Amino acid sequence: MQYGITRTEINCNNLLTISPQEFEDAKAARRNLFEVLSVEEKLNIVLENFAEFERELMENSLNHMMFSGRDWTLSMDEIHKVNRRLINLLTTCRLYVDQIPHNLNSIYGSKSAQAERVGQQMSQEYDSTLGYRVVCALRNFVQHRGLPIQSLNHIAKRSEKSSGVFINHLVAISIDVTSLKEAGDFKNSVLKELEAIGNLVDIKPLLRQSIESIGRIHLLVRELLADDVLRWDNTILKIQRLYKEAYNEEMLGLAIVAIDSSGSFTETFHIFDDPIKRRQWLMQKNHLVVKYSIHNVTSEVETDDV
Repeated sequence: MQYGITRTEINCNNLLTISPQEFEDAKAARRNLFEVLSVEEKLNIVLENFAEFERELMENSLNHMMFSGRDWTLSMDEIHKVNRRLINLLTTCRLYVDQIPHNLNSIYGSKSAQAERVGQQMSQEYDSTLGYRVVCALRNFVQHRGLPIQSLNHIAKRSEKSSGVFINHLVAISIDVTSLKEAGDFKNSVLKELEAIGNLVDIKPLLRQSIESIGRIHLLVRELLADDVLRWDNTILKIQRLYKEAYNEEMLGLAIVAIDSSGSFTETFHIFDDPIKRRQWLMQKNHLVVKYSIHNVTSEVETDDV
């Protein structure tokens, strides 16, 4: 068996020979980097859904401030929009928690130490963070029993500055603990924690706590992967560099191949750095994965001098 680097383009006869080990290393690096990219994509889905949920609340407050003529049907439409955003968020949070260990096991093997360590962190977040526990229980409730939000409460708060009096608008969305209890199928231990807070519990800080928990889990995942990811990146970039140095031509269709005695390709794996670039872009985009609970987004005028 012969191994090499070539381009799977018509009329390309270039073939740079590599060792069997180089072939296997590049094949493994390619496979593992796609798994790592999948990990970052899952976090991105969670954060995008979180942003869409927060954006829905801000748009709801703006519309309520500016436009009149609101009836029951419109109010119900607003509630269902918020429910849709919230259900998307709950579902993708569960997707992240369920699938990340599988990604790690796909890379390192069944019951890997890396997946076990992440599982321990998930358990720690569950034990230490009420918002994480509530989101887990609420997601199960949504799947099996009912919608999470039954009403919205629009609030207008007076704010006095040297330049005048202003009104701040926001929307409160609360869990009706009594309704959850009457419906059943909500985890009893978490329900008791919510009852200790009150009958109506603001869900926004709980969601932010949960996203912060996922952020801490993800930082651990990145830490566990970091050294290997660097090595896999270098393996892929080395394949590109070797071919470029040998033939000095474009690398469209670049692939590593295994060739049998008849000259037929028995294995072909395309090599390109776009997954590396996208992973790096996602990591830069989603570098802020904790501390959401201390940030508020507002269109409030910054200065009193207006």
